[in-house]
Amino acid sequence: MFPNQNSQPKPVSQYVNINPDAGATPTPTPPTNPYPTQPENVSFTPEKNSGKFKSIFTLILALTTIIFAGLFIWKYLDWSSINGKVDKLVSEQVAEKELEIKDKYDAELAEIDKKPLEHFLGPADYGELRFDYPRTWSLYVAKDPTNANGSKSSSNNSIYEAYMHPYSVGPITSDSVLALRVLILNRSYSDVVNEYNGYVNSQIFEHRTVEINEKKNTGDLYYGTSGGRNVKTIIFRVRSQTIQIWTDSTDNFNSDFDNIVNSITFKE
Repeated sequence: MFPNQNSQPKPVSQYVNINPDAGATPTPTPPTNPYPTQPENVSFTPEKNSGKFKSIFTLILALTTIIFAGLFIWKYLDWSSINGKVDKLVSEQVAEKELEIKDKYDAELAEIDKKPLEHFLGPADYGELRFDYPRTWSLYVAKDPTNANGSKSSSNNSIYEAYMHPYSVGPITSDSVLALRVLILNRSYSDVVNEYNGYVNSQIFEHRTVEINEKKNTGDLYYGTSGGRNVKTIIFRVRSQTIQIWTDSTDNFNSDFDNIVNSITFKE
């Protein structure tokens, strides 16, 4: 027996055709659809619909971006406007506070500079009128009957005139705004008081009585508006003379005037 005589020959695959003209080389047969009634799986890509979706999405994204950008710009401008107003308000309040502090500081320094006080002394023949005034004020005696070399005033209503003002006394006129005017009048006390009481009746001045000369005497204090300025004056009698002390501006010298009135002394 020949080797492998009893072995069965291998069957030829049903999927291989043998071409007798081609020798022994088998030719593979393409597979057939085992389910001829079922369509083959074919992938389908909706290119046209996909392009429309992309365009719509891009448009929505662009509109959303524009809307959010507009909202951002509007909010930013609104914030910038509010922030600018707040900054301006804060700056104004800071400047106002700084000015208030500066004014207060300057006022305190001015009060410090006024001391020690100077002492005014009137003519000995007219009761030696005395009072204290700030040392920063200058004194100018325009008319003094006891000083033959002194300058003379053109007014016939007074026999003595002295003027005071911070640092220097400027021109002396009826329109001048001076810190203090000291007059010994050439008029009776009753005439002067009656004249000012007429101003009180006309509601130009107000009146009250104050104690002077260490509370041993009294004076008539009048205050109101004259020539568009807030003024204050005190009128009192020393012996047979009438003395009037006047400030042209209570807005600037009211406390100084009151301190001067409180320090008035004279010989009766």
